[in-house]
Amino acid sequence: MSGQKIIDGLKDAEAHALASNRTKQLYELLNVFYSEAEIATYLFSPHPQFPGYTAMDLIAVGRIDDVIRTLVAMAEGVYL
Repeated sequence: MSGQKIIDGLKDAEAHALASNRTKQLYELLNVFYSEAEIATYLFSPHPQFPGYTAMDLIAVGRIDDVIRTLVAMAEGVYL
């Protein structure tokens, strides 16, 4: 295996770990506010902070951090 393939593999592993951590953080934040049944409603319903979009729309295009930031603000008591 070439050095570049090893480096690329490590980058892929790092990206996967980061995505996994963000997904875990999102799930933990959702559980602060919502029951399991309500989580799906939150993810798939338009949200005032994401005009015209759902949280899942943002997640699908790589904007999970926007969703996490909104939930963190809610947890900190910021009026949205």
